[in-house]
Amino acid sequence: MTGVALVREILFFKNDLRDKKGKLVLMCFLCAAAVCGWITWSSIYSLLAMVASMISVVSFWLGNPRITRILAFPTAGCMLIYGYINGSVAVMINESLIILSSLIGLIRLDRKQEST
Repeated sequence: MTGVALVREILFFKNDLRDKKGKLVLMCFLCAAAVCGWITWSSIYSLLAMVASMISVVSFWLGNPRITRILAFPTAGCMLIYGYINGSVAVMINESLIILSSLIGLIRLDRKQEST
């Protein structure tokens, strides 16, 4: 799943994929997230990682930084719970930093834009 996420981030960062062709790319990455979730299935909690990946796909595909920051909360929340259940301190730290970073971004950048 991490490999798919890496390819996704590079592809979405380098290209504007919100046109007709981009919808195919979106569907491909959503399917890849589902397949990876199925392949790595260990328990019902595996759905958390799969859902988080799918939310991330949509978030980055939309290409709107504010929406990406907002969708980071359910994504990081799913992964934080997943990391806790699996005892991964690294995941819990990473997702906590993502939540903090998104919150700071919403407060600092988005409120700043609203005032101008």
